[in-house]
Amino acid sequence: MLGVLIFLLVTAAILAVPVTLVILVVQMNQLRGRIARLEAQAADPQALADPSARAANLARIAVRSSASDAPPKTAPEPAQIDRPADIPLPAPRAAAPDIAAPSLATRAIDWIVGNWFYVAAAAALAFAGIFLVQYGAEQGLLTPETRVLAASTFGLALIACGEWVRRRFGDAADAATAYVPSLLSGGGIVTLMAAVLGARHLYGLLGAEVTLGLLVPLALAAIVLGWFHGPLLVAVGLLGGTIAPFIVGGDADAPHGLHAHFALIGLTGLAVDAVRRWPFRWVSALALICGIGGSGLLVVLSPATVEAHLIALVVLVIAAIALPVRQVWPRHGGAMVAEVMLGRVVPRPETWLASGAILTAALLAVLTSIWAVWSALLALCVFAGLAALWGHRARALQDGALWPALGTLAVVLLASPPDGAAAPTLGLLFGAALSAFAALRSLETARSTFRLGWALGAVLAAPIIGIALHLSWDAPQVRGSYPWAWHALAVAAGLTGLAGLWAARDGVDRLRASLAALIALVVIAYALSQVLGDAALTIAVALLAPMAAWFDMRLRLPLLSWFVLPSAVFTGWRLAVLPGADFALNGPLWIVLLI
Repeated sequence: MLGVLIFLLVTAAILAVPVTLVILVVQMNQLRGRIARLEAQAADPQALADPSARAANLARIAVRSSASDAPPKTAPEPAQIDRPADIPLPAPRAAAPDIAAPSLATRAIDWIVGNWFYVAAAAALAFAGIFLVQYGAEQGLLTPETRVLAASTFGLALIACGEWVRRRFGDAADAATAYVPSLLSGGGIVTLMAAVLGARHLYGLLGAEVTLGLLVPLALAAIVLGWFHGPLLVAVGLLGGTIAPFIVGGDADAPHGLHAHFALIGLTGLAVDAVRRWPFRWVSALALICGIGGSGLLVVLSPATVEAHLIALVVLVIAAIALPVRQVWPRHGGAMVAEVMLGRVVPRPETWLASGAILTAALLAVLTSIWAVWSALLALCVFAGLAALWGHRARALQDGALWPALGTLAVVLLASPPDGAAAPTLGLLFGAALSAFAALRSLETARSTFRLGWALGAVLAAPIIGIALHLSWDAPQVRGSYPWAWHALAVAAGLTGLAGLWAARDGVDRLRASLAALIALVVIAYALSQVLGDAALTIAVALLAPMAAWFDMRLRLPLLSWFVLPSAVFTGWRLAVLPGADFALNGPLWIVLLI
């Protein structure tokens, strides 16, 4: 009985927090209004002596303002006016210097400094709701069902109170109850999320499906309330929903469902901002930070959930691309993020969001490859496909495919090689997929498509990944020299077909075709080096050089001449240094005569 009484007293103390906050905030805003009116009156001493005179002055000012806004009447052109020559004309007034607008970070800091009380109040409400769940679990007071019910009641009471204050007094910045409804409703959303998560992870009262089924309506409720209350409520809900799982805790070994919770947090913020379109898209940025950051921190604490984490990343990347522009097929225009380095136009906020999400997700996929190599490579391949194919109408997202490609190379070079003889084959397939994505994008005829850049990605992705597999995963030893050589020849065959396709589409411009043919010859030489001996390799390279020169003259592929010079140097080095004069004197006669 004593424990129940203590719990009720603690609950009453917590419930007193929002009431006290409402009273303090309303009184503070009323005092602000009174001070502003007194300052205005002090600036006009005539109004202090005669209030009616102030009203008349205000009326005259309004009339003058309306008259100045009206178009001027056309006066008859006066006759020639004689002006003395010694009277100079007035000098023209200098234009006011341009003052740079404050940055988004500066505005955010200024708002927090000026409204720190609201930030503290939001944090107090959120922690009050979470404390109801956490304190009851630690002290063992009441039944688990009663604790969850008490927290849920508290959350609903906060939402109801916030909505009542908004309808009764308003939530505008100039109202006496400014931001109070947003704080109360945001604290209620966080409290309800904490109650659901506590019922799932602390007490085991709910299953994963039921938990997700309750979190989704809460997210929808935050969207509806954010529509009426403004961005502050959404921000409170995003931050509280992200922090709540880590404060509530739990004993689950692999909380896979929490990754869905963090993905839902990000989707909620992106959806609200997509409809309301608040300035600078800071709500969308905060939503991505909370969703991706919360899921990333969770996978560090529970590595067994790495697959769920990567799925959440894919969902958030798709949402970051589509929701800010509200398009199924994204059409991000303007400058790319990479063009900032060239001193061009700054990308649009939608481009920053999408490119930042792809870059962050690619980085996290590389980091999670220490636990799941294949899952990380698959996620990176999906990110590259989204930027290259799904975003084929988005000019500003073209550089987004570069980060997953570099991430794939980093995984191959840095991660521990998976077991099994098929590992190099699967790794090369991911490289081939990257080349295929770039090749398909290079077929676009739009002027905004950087076809040469996509052509470089098409001809270099698979060969570079293959070299990385050779160096890091020891592919020739694991797969076998002859099978691995056939892998290289398959890549060369794909490059040859791509060269023919580009030659047919580009007409007299053979730059892309010659580039693909050049890399194909290099890959063929690499394949021969895996299966031929020293003498046979020298012969093969010596035969490839005149073949490249003939293709250059016959098919007008200028880049193939770049293969001739290194081939001549390599052949001369093989003849003069290795195997050298000793082989020429003592080696088999037919081989010596041949080379």
